[in-house]
Amino acid sequence: MNDFELYQNFISAGDENSFRTLFERYREPLTYFLYGLVGNLDDAEELMLDVFAAVSSGLARYREQEGAAFKTWLYSVARNKAKMFLRKHTVEFLPLDELLDLVPTDNVQDPFIDVLLDNERNSGLYQALGMIRPDYRVVLYLTYFEGMKPKEVSRVLHKSVKPVYNLISRGKTTLRSLLERT
Repeated sequence: MNDFELYQNFISAGDENSFRTLFERYREPLTYFLYGLVGNLDDAEELMLDVFAAVSSGLARYREQEGAAFKTWLYSVARNKAKMFLRKHTVEFLPLDELLDLVPTDNVQDPFIDVLLDNERNSGLYQALGMIRPDYRVVLYLTYFEGMKPKEVSRVLHKSVKPVYNLISRGKTTLRSLLERT
């Protein structure tokens, strides 16, 4: 079943398995996206749960006829939740080195840190992503990690497509420059 059908099954018939499938499908990527916006994994996880609570309660309602894919709409809801959170809290994005200093060195497994440390190149990439402007980081994450097309990214960010292309281009240039220096 596609995302829209799962969502419709949940909304119209109260099918909890459909909602559970959506939750499992988007839990991790949505958390990583929110982490990039708020800079704290605990806050990102809480915001992810808030997004799904809004979806399940009907506070946020998806309408297919608006032309946006369910995934695009869901990330838009998440972005709005993050913006509201950031208005209430001042947050600073931690560089990867500082983030790794916070990780206990015993055998505690953190899936986010495991992803970051898959290999040396990814480690440098995530460190460089933490150093670029947040708007560049968001468009690059949505484009390359979530596989969204610029039109979908424009809907998430509430911008026209041309500025999204510009942000992608500038973000890639900035990221490439940082990676070449390291």
